[in-house]
Parts: sequence; C-alpha cells; structure tokens
Amino acid sequence: MSPREDTMVCMDNSEWMRNGDYLRTRFDAQYQAIEYILRSKTSNVENTVGLLSLAGGANVGVQVLCSPTTEKFKVGRAAASAKIGGKADLATGLRVAQLALKYRANRQVQARIVVFIGSPIDAEEKKLVKIAKQLKKSNIAVDIVSMGELELNEAKLNSFMKEVDKKDTNAPCTLVIVPPGAYPEDVIQNSAMDSGVQEEDDPLLHMALQASLAESREAAGQPPIPPQAAAPSSSAQDDEEDMDEEERAMLEQAKLMSMMQEEPKSSKDTADASSLLDSNLLSDMLEKAGADPNDPDIKKALEEVNKKDKKDEEDDKK
Repeated sequence: MSPREDTMVCMDNSEWMRNGDYLRTRFDAQYQAIEYILRSKTSNVENTVGLLSLAGGANVGVQVLCSPTTEKFKVGRAAASAKIGGKADLATGLRVAQLALKYRANRQVQARIVVFIGSPIDAEEKKLVKIAKQLKKSNIAVDIVSMGELELNEAKLNSFMKEVDKKDTNAPCTLVIVPPGAYPEDVIQNSAMDSGVQEEDDPLLHMALQASLAESREAAGQPPIPPQAAAPSSSAQDDEEDMDEEERAMLEQAKLMSMMQEEPKSSKDTADASSLLDSNLLSDMLEKAGADPNDPDIKKALEEVNKKDKKDEEDDKK
C-alpha cells in the first residue's frame, strides 16, 4: 500500500510531446505512466491526487485540471482530456502545484509533486534552484520523470534535485531518467520512486482509465494506443512577489480549487473553510482568479455553500 500522501501530478502537454521516440508518442507514454502513478497513490484510499498541465495553446499556459481529490476516476478523466499545445512552463507549474498543496485540508500529511517533463526547460537554473529551496522549506517532496530531452535538461534537473532533496528516508525525492524507446511506467517501477502497486491491484481503475483515453483519442481523430510490450531494461509570500499578473491569476485559481476539494465530513479543516466562504465571496474569487464558473467542480462547490447558507438561516430563525 502507498504511504499516506497528498500529491500533485504535473504533466507535460507541450508540442514536444508529439515526438514518436516513446511508445506511439511521448504524450501517450506519459499517460500510461500517469495511470500507473494514479493506481499506486490511490492504493491508499485516504490519499489525494491532483493534476495540472504545464502547457497549452495561446494565452493558456499552466492549468489545474483536477484539484486534489480521493476520487481517482476524476483524475484519470482529467488526464485523458488534456490537449497538446504550446510550451511547458516548469517553473510556474511547480509554483502552482506548491500552492495547491499548501492549501489542502490536512497539512499534517506528507505532500509530494510528481513532474513529467519531455520538452526543453526554458527556466534558468538559478530560478529552478530558488523554487527547489522553497519547496524544501515547505516540506514538499518532488519526483521528476525526465524523458526525451535528456541531455538538454540534465544539468538543470540535477541542480534542482540536489537542492530539493532533504535526504529524508520517509519522503525521498527521485529523478527518474527514461531512455528513448523505454516505457516510463516500467522504468518507474524499477526505481526508488515506485510505491509497489501492481496492475492487478485495481483492474477496474486500469480498465476505466484505458477507456477514457481511448474515447479521448477517438474524439480527437487519433489512432488507439497499441498494447504495451516488454520494455527494454534500462516562503510562499516571497514567491508571489516575484510573479507577474498571469502567474498570480493561475496561483489564485489553484488556491481556490484546492480549498474546494472534497474531504471526509469529519474533517475539521474542511468545515472551518466552508464556514468562512459564502456564495458572494466565492463569486468574487472566481472572477479574480479567471476560473470558469461553469466548471462542474466549481458549480458543485457553490451549490454546497448555498445549501449551508440556507441551513444557517433556518437555524437562526429557530
């Protein structure tokens, strides 16, 4: 069983992920690995997993596709619906993931970011090292799966990992290098990053995720992925001051979505957060964050707040 953790997965959906040096493409190989990580993390039913994309088309950039949740099928559907486009922004993605984990309901639980990067890293090494120090200070472990641009990204990733790793045996940080032609999932299974879950541990989830991916590929007019064969062996306030308006908006969106995550009813933190928010305040936050008010998760959260407001009014009249 996977240890108790709250995890944000950062997927690379940049144009570079169309390259065919892995499986059918880098993007398809990445999806298979994310599916494996999702099965691994959710083998402990208390774990939460969220997902964000590092790239997008014009004026899109980093997007939170799914806030941290215990509902593994929701994360799988979000991964299957991701679209390829634009350039990956690793630095902003790490900051957004950090903020999403910072505002999770139970901050006593170990937090972890899992990053997939299969495109050139534009951020300067100095900037990545600074982010690594901030993550270490926030006690957030980081795993990175590097594929495709191995030599190009090697120095930056090594510097980042050297700084972010606290050498904590209970929360290790791992850099996984996936050579061309290998299956990322298999390389992860044979690395220190693996949590020990096997496909047969949750066959229903595996089948559901495969179905979601197949539907997404069919809708996009893409061919199905062939069956997998044997693989070759192989200080948050200071942070926000450095960001531009676009980055701030994405961080606010991550904060909002993470505050809305569904937790067990017995969670005191969730109850306290709900009592502080009313529908008007949420609407203002949505507008400032640039979030889509028609998003199903946001709609559901607003409905829950309205129900609570009505109940409070009824209790006051008694």
